[in-house]
Amino acid sequence: IANSETTLSNIASTAKLAILSLPIDEGGRPKNDALYEFINKLAQIYVQYTGNKPTRTHDPYMVAPGGFFFNFVCCAVLPIDSVRTEDSLDKVIRTVIKNFGQIP
Repeated sequence: IANSETTLSNIASTAKLAILSLPIDEGGRPKNDALYEFINKLAQIYVQYTGNKPTRTHDPYMVAPGGFFFNFVCCAVLPIDSVRTEDSLDKVIRTVIKNFGQIP
């Protein structure tokens, strides 16, 4: 029994050390890096073929985002991603536009 208690004590100590070594959980859903990268590539293509910066517009009367780049992204992503909606893409598009052209 003494060996069992020592073994359990060692396991508990090791578990506490392992927990302390884990990174802090930031909570929430992990960022979809593949989607961000894909939309960033679409932004590069957009600039190459239009000569314009990627932008988006927001119509307060329609309460919906829009614009040429926004529509381009929706046309490229929505047919291959049945889960996404225009609204769910909007945040990613805004982030890509905000960071576009910056060196990572």
